[in-house]
Amino acid sequence: MRNIQDFKRMYPDIDCCLTDERDVAVLCGGLQEVNPEAYLIEASQYLMDGDSYNEYVEEYLDNPWVRVLITSINHFTSVERDGYSLYYKDLPGDPGVDGPCRISILVGGFGKVNPNSYMDYMVYEFIGNNGHNTYIDPSMKNPWVRVIITGLNNLHHV
Repeated sequence: MRNIQDFKRMYPDIDCCLTDERDVAVLCGGLQEVNPEAYLIEASQYLMDGDSYNEYVEEYLDNPWVRVLITSINHFTSVERDGYSLYYKDLPGDPGVDGPCRISILVGGFGKVNPNSYMDYMVYEFIGNNGHNTYIDPSMKNPWVRVIITGLNNLHHV
């Protein structure tokens, strides 16, 4: 992964939230771009600089201005539940802003006839009616993973 200062010089209009371990990056930006999706893909590739990562986009595919990049879950807390696994960690929040920032990854639905519906239900069971943003694999080839961010507006961007 590139140095964040190099990234900001190249993409000054993109806000980037990085964890201390540099295993999660949340990119927000490209509002003025004709094709913000392509712009954020390019920025993601530049930031990762050839490193392996998984990329997630907003679940309804109607918000091309946010990308979640995950390189590893080694520093996540892991909980095994009935039928799924949960991995989570706190994200850096802006100083003085109330409310937690947390990224959670739900993995499950293996062997289910409709894993999308199952995972949608599991997100609801996990989060309920609390405010959150849900992200999925952009290729839609992996219905068994949901990335959930609570406190997205409280993230500390560098």
